[in-house]
Amino acid sequence: MGDIMKKIKVFLLICVVLSLSILTMSCNKDSKKSLLDPKKPTEITLWHYYFDENKYILESIIDDYNNTVGKEKGIIVKPIAQGTILNLEKTITDSANGVMNAKEMPNIFSSYIDKAVELYSKDKVVDLNDYLTQEDKDKFVPDFLQTSKSGEGNLLIVPILKSTEVLYINKTLFDEFAKEKNIDLSKLKTWAGISEIASLYHNNKNKYSTLTENSFFGFDSLPNYVVMASKQQGLEVVNYELKGLKLDKKVLRNIFDNYFKNIVNGNYYEDGKLRTENLKTGDIIAYIGSSSGAAYFPSEIGIDDKIIPVELEVLPYPNFGNGENCAIQQGAGMAVAVAEPKKVEASVEFLKWFTDYKQNIRFASDSGYLPSVKEAYEKGKFDTFVSELKQRDARPSNLVKVYEVAIEQIRNGKTYAVKPFDGAYECRNILSDTLQDITKKGLEQVNSGNNDLNYDEYFNKWIESIILDAQEKEIPYEEIN
Repeated sequence: MGDIMKKIKVFLLICVVLSLSILTMSCNKDSKKSLLDPKKPTEITLWHYYFDENKYILESIIDDYNNTVGKEKGIIVKPIAQGTILNLEKTITDSANGVMNAKEMPNIFSSYIDKAVELYSKDKVVDLNDYLTQEDKDKFVPDFLQTSKSGEGNLLIVPILKSTEVLYINKTLFDEFAKEKNIDLSKLKTWAGISEIASLYHNNKNKYSTLTENSFFGFDSLPNYVVMASKQQGLEVVNYELKGLKLDKKVLRNIFDNYFKNIVNGNYYEDGKLRTENLKTGDIIAYIGSSSGAAYFPSEIGIDDKIIPVELEVLPYPNFGNGENCAIQQGAGMAVAVAEPKKVEASVEFLKWFTDYKQNIRFASDSGYLPSVKEAYEKGKFDTFVSELKQRDARPSNLVKVYEVAIEQIRNGKTYAVKPFDGAYECRNILSDTLQDITKKGLEQVNSGNNDLNYDEYFNKWIESIILDAQEKEIPYEEIN
């Protein structure tokens, strides 16, 4: 009996010790003091790539923070524009690598996930999993949060604004053509339908004929097209597991036929950087472009000294019929640089505030991008959001039309982004650059008067050039016949 009582006492003592330990740990965790002091404000720098109106909007929001919450917490955020995203990435890279005369690393900076992954491998950015609670992370759209992580799950950027791609259509000219040929708009929901209508449009001159003889369609981003068209057919061509290119020839042939055949036959058109410019001159009447470009769709176009008012029609990203219906998800987030603890704490505190619903929806609605927080996509909130946009005389109605389509793609989870790895960006460029190069050779043959193109031969040359480029850049690849 005595032994039993001793064991009970020992057991109870262990329980008491464990309870006190847990309580002490909890108290220590809860009582962790902030390093911030309102009497001695901590200044942090934020580098970004926004310009013109978007720069003004961002700086206005930051001013509000500095004069309210920032003042209370002892945080001053200093935004600094660094030009384009390419300029920003070069400046950040130089700073991280300690290049002579490079600027000191900022505390927060706009970044795509692939650049953040690169900098994390050099211990230049923090893993935000160590600073954000699950509740903090749960406020973001799950797909957006997932694409802010490395392949190993490190949260390296906070999602701020996003965009997807939609089909922009010059409704004015399309309706005229569709009425004449008895074509339904719904036919533009598939790549096969777009190809068929593009061929019909190109081969039927009308009063708006141009030097391009009525090309119908164009792509703003060829890399996005190759990646998304592959995904729609069940292939992740830029492949995380492989850390390189997965080349399924059956899938790539469909992509090739839709692009190459239509370009060389004049059904699709590509000249310059932006398809909006081609649309303004009547070279095309439809294109795939970013949802963030809604405000740039023209209200009128000029053809043969005629000014023609035009109306916008927006459709979801096309698919391959029986394939997966999804569209690209893109947009930079913000990373936090490794720095003294007080600077990191201030940076995280600001980003938590900046990505609250009110600030996020304000930045998104004023800049033409899509918000990153789930609350913005709740039915009631979104309806209010769109209603407010419609009441702004200064904002074009085009923005609302694009939002209604783009946000439905987000709400239904129909977006995709390549899982980041070192070399993923280069893989995208290999696919698109080689496709563009081989298409130029096809065009040269047509322009020389020889229309008898061997499509099989050109396709095989495309695959060969992809492999050669990958080998030269030491990028792994796998062929599937």
